[in-house]
Amino acid sequence: MKKNLCTKLAVLMLTLLCAFSLAACGGSKKSALAGTYKLKSVTTQGVTMDLDELADSLGESADGLGSVTAVLKDDGTFTLDTSALTGTSAIEGTWEEKDGALDLTAEGDTITATVSGSSFKLSSSGVDMTFEKQ
Repeated sequence: MKKNLCTKLAVLMLTLLCAFSLAACGGSKKSALAGTYKLKSVTTQGVTMDLDELADSLGESADGLGSVTAVLKDDGTFTLDTSALTGTSAIEGTWEEKDGALDLTAEGDTITATVSGSSFKLSSSGVDMTFEKQ
């Protein structure tokens, strides 16, 4: 009887251990920041332009500039496609949410974006780009 009880306890302990191990490996916590963002506005030298104004100033169509996107994936990777503005290919890297901010790291460089509601703002070289979640 004592041996049977010990066996049952051992099986129960192994079952609980397996359940906790699987729960711990159940995937990363999804961030509310994950998703697709589109360029909403650009600010430079104190002047803020929405997509239509920016397109007019560049002699481009607003539809083309609408393809400027940032995709933050649940796995912690991102793609930033600014080819409509810069003519270069998309930037890929990793992202991390820290203290209400967003750190984007690519090619060994990290830039911190400020997060506000469903949008974030990247600032670099005197240019602010605001992206809004779709």
